[in-house]
Amino acid sequence: NEFKPTENAMLVLSFSRISHPFQSLFDKVASRSVSELKSFGSLDLFNIVVSYSKVDASKRNKKLLKAIADEIVSRPSSLSPKMLVGIAWSYANEGFRDPKLFNFISKECLGYCASFDSQEIASLAWSFVSVGCRDRLLLQALSEKSDDRWEEFGAQPLANMAWAYATAEEDRPSLFEGI
Repeated sequence: NEFKPTENAMLVLSFSRISHPFQSLFDKVASRSVSELKSFGSLDLFNIVVSYSKVDASKRNKKLLKAIADEIVSRPSSLSPKMLVGIAWSYANEGFRDPKLFNFISKECLGYCASFDSQEIASLAWSFVSVGCRDRLLLQALSEKSDDRWEEFGAQPLANMAWAYATAEEDRPSLFEGI
């Protein structure tokens, strides 16, 4: 059978949307995907990472997560900053720490912090701190872009921001005053 990256990415995305962890399907796509990642488009990589995280299939497929992290790092500017936020969250959700990937995401996202919505800002801060990547420059940029926007944050994003900054021992008085 010919391997079709987009079709496989959409297949696991569909199963993840209905929260059906059809493990044998996810395992088979993972084993076939690892050697074919160069043929995946950026959206395919994003869909695979998010899908595996949603159904908790990536814990069984760490080789795939590592291979995708390496592939993402090898493609500067091929994924949008908003996609990178989703990827960071997916890796953090799985407790998968890849310093090269998180350094890459930080560099790619730094100039876009002002364009992120409150959920994206909170997700990015939470993701980095969750996996122990305490990127002070990124955390400072996220906090500064949030200072005048605290009213846009719902309860969960505020809680995630407070947890991230307290855990990282970042002194952000405006965050705690905003809460």
